[in-house]
Amino acid sequence: MGKLHRACLVLLLALLLAPTLPCFGQAPGVTVSPQTVLVDVNFVGADVAISGVAPAGAQAIVKVTAAPVTVKLAKKGPVLGLFWMTTEQALVEGMPAYFAVFSSQSVDGLLSPDEQVRLALDSNCVGLMSNAHAQAPSGSAALTPAEARVYVESLRDMYIKTAKYVPCQSCHRSQAQGGAPGGMTGTASGGSLALDEGRWQLRLRLPTDAPLGQYQVTAYYVQAGTVVDTREANFDVQKTGLVAMLGSLATDSAPVYAVLSLGVVMLVGLGIGAVFPKARH
Repeated sequence: MGKLHRACLVLLLALLLAPTLPCFGQAPGVTVSPQTVLVDVNFVGADVAISGVAPAGAQAIVKVTAAPVTVKLAKKGPVLGLFWMTTEQALVEGMPAYFAVFSSQSVDGLLSPDEQVRLALDSNCVGLMSNAHAQAPSGSAALTPAEARVYVESLRDMYIKTAKYVPCQSCHRSQAQGGAPGGMTGTASGGSLALDEGRWQLRLRLPTDAPLGQYQVTAYYVQAGTVVDTREANFDVQKTGLVAMLGSLATDSAPVYAVLSLGVVMLVGLGIGAVFPKARH
């Protein structure tokens, strides 16, 4: 066999074996399953499995965020000393609709406070709020910087109260506290994830009112207080079945949706009347 033939054979074998060869010195990407979470009328939440491999000697911090949405907030107060009504309103933009952090060790022990804020990993969500802003609705007086900040912080507090924001308050659970090497400890409430020879996994529990849209999963690999590698993945939460149909009607055919809603209300009223007939005297 000539040298040219041998060279071609070696090249062909290399191309065939390349997908199976390990990629030394580089962490594989993040794996998410399922890629699409479907929300129907019976949706009671869902589990999303997330896993990856950290470089040798590195710790892992995983952040999950949903796409930002515009939220309208209202401030209520007394009017004429008699009525409790909406007195001010604002639109808050740039805040992710969902946020959760998991880590193999305490985030405070892995990254400096400034680095946590820069990466939007801090427990007070200062990094998240730095990308948000509030503005008055069209036709209203402009908000002062102080007023705008109050609205942004109020939305942050509301998200935390409703478990849409679950920062990692203490992402380290030692074996003495019940942690098991290689175990999966991540939950929807945020928390620790255990490394087993560099491999990690967590289970993200989405709530029943999980925001729709695309979610981003970002894995930060940290050594000696420095992020040495970053990996990303995405998954979607989408409507399906009757939920998707009603959503399309509400958006594309508002009059039809209004008539359908009125019909449902009338049927419910008739049903209640049949089950609980009015007492006769």
